[in-house]
Amino acid sequence: MKLTRLMLLAAVAATGCAHAPRAYVFHNNDAKQPEETMQILVGSLSRQGHPAAVIDNQRAEILTYWEDTRYRFRETNDQEDETNVFLRYRVQLLPGDKQVTVTAEAQRCIPYRAVITRTEVLSTCVKMDRIFGTQQRTVDQLGQTLAASLGGAG
Repeated sequence: MKLTRLMLLAAVAATGCAHAPRAYVFHNNDAKQPEETMQILVGSLSRQGHPAAVIDNQRAEILTYWEDTRYRFRETNDQEDETNVFLRYRVQLLPGDKQVTVTAEAQRCIPYRAVITRTEVLSTCVKMDRIFGTQQRTVDQLGQTLAASLGGAG
């Protein structure tokens, strides 16, 4: 009994509790024009394996394609089938404030036969308002890499 509780505690500690996604925010002290900064960010995202699906220069925003994290939910009350967590990243450049924000959007989708398009996952999906610690850490790591690509420390 004690071993089972210890294993459960270790699993929760390793992944962290689910929470609302937090933005990773860093200052962009680079003197480049916003369009050039956007292109650097797009290139850095691509090199990290997160290709841009939507680049909106008017809003200074980049959305990546949805990605299957392979994090599986075996049993839920809202789906008959197992679901996987799918994530995409939103990067926003706030030129006036010289800030860049990196956030994650998450949803649980039935993974088999799922088709990822530029803007959505074609499958049965449920939006998630919370992400796990491991997923938040990927946001933070991505933010640090993007900051470094612009010559900042993050």
